[in-house]
Amino acid sequence: MPLNVKDTGGGQDFDPVPQGTHAAVCYMVADIGEQPTSYGPKHKVVIGFELPENLITYKDKDGKDITKPMIINNFYTASLSSKAILTGDLEGWRGRAFTSEELQGFNLFNVLGKPCVITVVHNVVGDKTYANIKSIGQIMKGMEVAPATRQLKYSPDEVEQYDDLPEWVQKKISGAVIEPPQGQPQDDRPANNEFDDDIPF
Repeated sequence: MPLNVKDTGGGQDFDPVPQGTHAAVCYMVADIGEQPTSYGPKHKVVIGFELPENLITYKDKDGKDITKPMIINNFYTASLSSKAILTGDLEGWRGRAFTSEELQGFNLFNVLGKPCVITVVHNVVGDKTYANIKSIGQIMKGMEVAPATRQLKYSPDEVEQYDDLPEWVQKKISGAVIEPPQGQPQDDRPANNEFDDDIPF
């Protein structure tokens, strides 16, 4: 089943992703349900990115050194309204605005495994430095980005990988004010073949 969005957004301490622009690839899309916000409960999704050119080495529970791409995640309200941050980020990633037809139900799982470039900025709060995604853009022609080392997706209709999700994502899901809506209709519309091959999704 798709994850449709429509027009209505105890571990080790790691260094934050460096500021600047980075090649990235989407490794996770998860529907985390209705989450509390200062404006009341909002239906949220989380999109995670691996940065293949930014590696980090750490020790696993057995003391063995593990080297993997750095990751960064962004939370969005599950909406493609004109003012939604998700809309702007996806259109920057695509390099093209959504059509009115697509706005009626876009399968967010389409972004899994897709490359992009992200701009990261730091926000310092007390003695903590947080890395935040400022913008997402389309990769340049001819640019090669290594594939994700894994691909994770979750919605109430796609639960097979729940146990593989990071623990903090599982906690978000279990702590939802309202669980993600089930039984969203399958998008059976044919693919729009007028898109250029350069548009990633």
